[in-house]
Amino acid sequence: MRKATFIILFLGTCLMLSAREYRFRIIDTAQGTALAYASFYLKNSNIGTVSNEEGYVVINGMSFESDTVIVSHLGYETKTIPFSSLLGEEEIKIESQAIALREVIVSPMSAKDLVKRATENLIINYPTKVTVHNFSVNHIIFTSDSIISQFQGTIYSPISDYIKQAELNYLLAETSSFEDNRHNFDFILPYYLDAFANNLIEKLYLGQLDFVKNRNKYHYSFLESNNPDLHIVSFYPLKSSRKHCFTGNLIINKRDKAFVSIDYSVTTHDLIKERVISIDKRFASGVIHLDSIKVNLNFIKISEVYVMSHFKNECCYLFSYDNSEKLKSFAAINEVVNHFKHPGDIINIKELESVSLYNLKGIGKSSDKSNPYTLNYFSRKIERKINELKEKYPDLE
Repeated sequence: MRKATFIILFLGTCLMLSAREYRFRIIDTAQGTALAYASFYLKNSNIGTVSNEEGYVVINGMSFESDTVIVSHLGYETKTIPFSSLLGEEEIKIESQAIALREVIVSPMSAKDLVKRATENLIINYPTKVTVHNFSVNHIIFTSDSIISQFQGTIYSPISDYIKQAELNYLLAETSSFEDNRHNFDFILPYYLDAFANNLIEKLYLGQLDFVKNRNKYHYSFLESNNPDLHIVSFYPLKSSRKHCFTGNLIINKRDKAFVSIDYSVTTHDLIKERVISIDKRFASGVIHLDSIKVNLNFIKISEVYVMSHFKNECCYLFSYDNSEKLKSFAAINEVVNHFKHPGDIINIKELESVSLYNLKGIGKSSDKSNPYTLNYFSRKIERKINELKEKYPDLE
């Protein structure tokens, strides 16, 4: 018995000693500045992550000395290097792609036809079988002087494909920070607002995005691209309406016609509003107006298909009370990073409990463990958004 116990303890100690944390910073070679949202991928282990806003990537695991690292970022040369050459290094430098001469863009198809082709290729370029995604989630809704709700943690979600819209199941692995004060707020926030992280994650169903699905409602045109491998397509609605109200840019890979990055906002804010009717006297009835929203979606190609790498949004809202001239402003920031992993490196998700990213049911108390994506940069984003609210609405609550 003692011998068996000793062996178990010995093996456990060996595993603890073998596993370690690797930390690198992705740097622009010419400028010497940190690069946020660069993709860091271990080719053989099928493990990867995305650099945070300070340029850092952190991976944990056994030795990767025989593996190969692939670092990529839009507008930069993809760098492929042996992991062994990074041992003892703190920085990974990548070079920006040479800027091509500006010239008239000649394409064998129109911008609209290119978006159509990219839409048709969704079934080829994106997952079509169940893939477990490992998300770091940062979510906060706040006013200029208080937090309404916030969650920072790690979740797993088995996703069948990126084509057919489906309700996702979120499995909680770890909570780094959690707070829910909505019971003290004086009106109810509808679950379908983009203020909640689940609605951001579900934008991976690219075929459901209005400017992808309803192409006849939008104008598309090419923008000049400094990257010879990418098309940039600008879009805006032919006629703004409550449903068709988005403007932005699509970055599409020239070779496989895949959406690599999408940025968009809304054009006509006064059309986007939701009535909130409360039968509970503790909460007010009124109308929520979307003042502004910015959304950024990024994808990386792994094992012949593209998967989401980094999603983020920033939203500002106004609430107008019924039978009153009173207005209240609030904002939301959501950021989701996909730490794609080999299935063998994922913990037994069957043991994890399902949680809601809307009502935060099951999130529970925060732990003392830190998350690479709960660093100070997220706090700075919140501070910046609060200052924007105060400057834009000095007389509002």
